[in-house]
Amino acid sequence: MRKSTIIATLSAPPETVWDVVTNHQDIEWRSDLSRVEVSLDGRHFTEFSTNGHSTSFSILEKTPYERYAFSMRSNIFSGEWEGLFSRTPTGGTHIIFTEILQMRNICWQILSYFLLPLKKKQKAYIRDLERKLETII
Repeated sequence: MRKSTIIATLSAPPETVWDVVTNHQDIEWRSDLSRVEVSLDGRHFTEFSTNGHSTSFSILEKTPYERYAFSMRSNIFSGEWEGLFSRTPTGGTHIIFTEILQMRNICWQILSYFLLPLKKKQKAYIRDLERKLETII
């Protein structure tokens, strides 16, 4: 099992951060994705990375401006993601994003440390998110 958590404070209010993070139709700000397919009911979506890999997601919880959680699966892993959102005293947003992955086999478990650097991917996501928020606020 792999687990990685990233914590950040953003200057945008929770409502704005929430809207960006949960809008799977608008992905131009994500440097790691080429496209996303969203189910008609909006509870499932599949992300396609720039290198062609796909990951399917099913929303588990969506408590506006507080908690967003989903399960995920690909051909090499399954897991869960949780995002916690809270307002800072200055009106910004404190976020805690946690990703837990279970690799499909021991070979992928070992290779994942080299091919799937979770912390690096989380940092890139936060950088992309900050850039997107700068265009909104």
